[in-house]
Amino acid sequence: HFIGTSDAFGAGGRRQAAFLIREPSGCVLVDCGTTTNTGLNAEEVDRNQIDAIVVSHFHADHFGGIPLFLLAALYEDQRKSPLTIAGPPGIESRVTQLAAAMGHAIPDREWTFAIDYKELPAGNPVDLSSAQVTSFETYHNKDVCPHGLQLPFGNRTVVYSGDTGWFDELPQYSQGADLCVCE
Repeated sequence: HFIGTSDAFGAGGRRQAAFLIREPSGCVLVDCGTTTNTGLNAEEVDRNQIDAIVVSHFHADHFGGIPLFLLAALYEDQRKSPLTIAGPPGIESRVTQLAAAMGHAIPDREWTFAIDYKELPAGNPVDLSSAQVTSFETYHNKDVCPHGLQLPFGNRTVVYSGDTGWFDELPQYSQGADLCVCE
């Protein structure tokens, strides 16, 4: 379920990068750009159904919506179930710094749900609450830790390129995927 498919500037009036993968094992939100909460509301998606947020890299149009997602989950949704946030190394500090810069410090709140941060070092499968994910390095601005993602669900696999430009290994990472989402 595509929530946003635009670039950083909202080209064509579309929302920024975010899509859902729903499976019997759970629901994963892949990327969470700054317009994701508006998109979830417009698409009538209940944030409580999302078990994990997986981030491809640290540009605002891919992870900038996480602080407000957390606040909405806490105050609007009164979330109780744990939430996993997974992304490139440094994910917890990046989300915490972003929230503080936005005036919404994370450590200063009493959370009604556990937030479990998991780093996704390239090439190592990581188990999330509802899925397994393997990240791979991509060709993009190095300072934002760019990664693509392989997400197997049962006998199907989704591969996401993130914001990569072409690199020779991309076909290898997407080979055999049932769906390859390439920006």
